Amino acid sequence: MIGFGSSADGPSPPTSTPHGSFGGTAAANGSPEFSGNARLVISRGRAVAVHGSLLLFASAILAMAVKLQIVEHTMWARKADRQHVRQQDITPLRGSILDATGSVLVESRDMVRLGLNPKHVRPYRPRGAKRGSDPIDGRTALQRGLRSLGVSAANIRRALDTTKTWVELPTPMLPADFERVADIPGVRRLPTQRRYAVATPPGLRSIIGSVDGGDKAIGGIESELDALLRGQSGRDAFMRDGRGGVVESPELAGVTARAGHTITLTFNMSLQEIAERELERARA
Repeated sequence: MIGFGSSADGPSPPTSTPHGSFGGTAAANGSPEFSGNARLVISRGRAVAVHGSLLLFASAILAMAVKLQIVEHTMWARKADRQHVRQQDITPLRGSILDATGSVLVESRDMVRLGLNPKHVRPYRPRGAKRGSDPIDGRTALQRGLRSLGVSAANIRRALDTTKTWVELPTPMLPADFERVADIPGVRRLPTQRRYAVATPPGLRSIIGSVDGGDKAIGGIESELDALLRGQSGRDAFMRDGRGGVVESPELAGVTARAGHTITLTFNMSLQEIAERELERARA
C-alpha cells in the first residue's frame, strides 16, 4: 500500500506498507494489529478433552457391537428366527385297534384344517384356467367355499378380517373338501386327524376307551397303551415375509411325523356281540 503524508516542510515522499499488514491508523484507533505471520494458538487441554471424548464414544460403540454380536448373539438370532420362521407341530396319525380277525375297532383318519392370511387373499386364476381368462375374486371364492364346507358365519368373518395376519379355523375337513379353496392365495393346509370307532358292543367300548378332542386318551386300552398308539410328533417349518405371508423354503428342514403302532386284541368282535346279545336275552 502507498501512503502520502504532509509536514511543515512540504509534502513527504510516499511510504509503503508491507502487504497483509495494517499500519498505524488502526493501531492509533486502539484496534489490534495483525500480521501475515500470525499463528493460531490451540489450547492443549482442550485438544486432549476432545480427543478423549471421541475415544470414549468409539469405545462405547465397540463395546455395544461386541455385546450384540458375541455376548447376546444367540438370543437375538432366536428372536430373528421367531419373527421370520414359523414352526408348526404335526400330530402323528394315532394307531388303529383291531380285533383278533383284523377287523377295525378304532382308527384315526387324516383330516385338514384351514389356515390363512386374510391380507393375501386376492384375485387369482385357478389351476388349469385358460391363459387370458378373467381372474376370480379371492374373497368371494373363499366366502362361497367356506359356506359350502359348513363353516360358521363367525369363522367366515374371521377368515375375511384383513386386520389379522393369520387365522386358523377349528373346523376339520377331508383333504378332498379342502381342494375347493386350495387355489386361493393366502390359504394353507393344516394337517390334523379325527378318531373314529365302529359300532362296537357296549361292554367292548368300556374296554377300548376313547380319545378326546385334544388327542388325549381317556380310559381303557387307549390309555394303557397310549405310548404305543400315540406315535411321534413331527414339525413343519416355513418362513414369513415382511407382510406376514407364508413362504416355503427348502433350507428349513422339517421333521416327519411317525404314525402310532397298530394294536391287535385277542378277542373276536363278532363273538363278543353274540355273547352280549345272549346275556341281554337271559336278563329279560
